[in-house]
Amino acid sequence: MGTRGGLQRVGERELKVFATTRRRRKEERRKRGKKKKEGKGKEERKMKERRKVGEGRKDRERERKKKGMKEKEGKQEGINGTRRKERKKKGRRGKEGRKKERRRKKKKRKAGEGRKDRERKREGIQETRKEREGRKEKEKERKWNKEEGKKEGRLARRKERKERKKNKR
Repeated sequence: MGTRGGLQRVGERELKVFATTRRRRKEERRKRGKKKKEGKGKEERKMKERRKVGEGRKDRERERKKKGMKEKEGKQEGINGTRRKERKKKGRRGKEGRKKERRRKKKKRKAGEGRKDRERKREGIQETRKEREGRKEKEKERKWNKEEGKKEGRLARRKERKERKKNKR
């Protein structure tokens, strides 16, 4: 990726990148003999609405369509009818877009995870039933190994070795 005024590295670098691109554009403009574009007038600026928190491009487009429909009031058609028309216009591409939206919402189910596990997760308990059982099993094993390990410490092994030697004699 080139330096097209993009963030290249965090810190002092990014400022330099922006500054260099701005300078370069300024020079190009001077060569062409064009002035910098003037800012938009106040009337035009007023038209642009602020974006609400959590509102994306699609939401804005939907609002715009709704406003358009209100203006057309004379030709009143059920919401479904208009929707069907939109879908027809979009064709296959629109359908794919919808699929993608749906896909994003649905979370994949882990193997061996049932409805109850999902509900538990929603309540804030992260483990599934299988995971919990596995953990308990491991804990049991660990405890058992600890008990066995105590018996089979270094000293115990040394004693065994001595006993074996005695038996050989």
